[in-house]
Amino acid sequence: MHYTIAAQPPVRRHHIAQLQARFARSSDWNLDQLVFCTTTGTPYARSNWHLQQYQRLVERAGLPYIRPHDLRHTAATLLLREGVQPLVVSEMLGHASVAFTLATYGHVQAEMRKPARDAMERLFGGVFHNSSFH
Repeated sequence: MHYTIAAQPPVRRHHIAQLQARFARSSDWNLDQLVFCTTTGTPYARSNWHLQQYQRLVERAGLPYIRPHDLRHTAATLLLREGVQPLVVSEMLGHASVAFTLATYGHVQAEMRKPARDAMERLFGGVFHNSSFH
């Protein structure tokens, strides 16, 4: 089945447009796979990015406004929940240490204990059910 670009969700349309731009320009366009980049595939300058670029791009993508910091936090939370190693997430965020990342996203770490607890329960037949490992 063939779908037109217009029938796609806003984020997918944006991604398709980026792929088309990469194909039309060169294979080295947007090598960092930035979600939002200049027409030449490079990162936006920090000095004017938010007011001149970010707000307009979010509106054009049909997304509700969310602060860039909140996007960053959401991305890190989702990556950790998906099992991406904390060291990798820490490096992506540019944190000085993985300890800072783990302290900042401790709520995700608490959620991630459940699979470990469940594994221990399977291995030891419920010994950990009432333990402080929760």
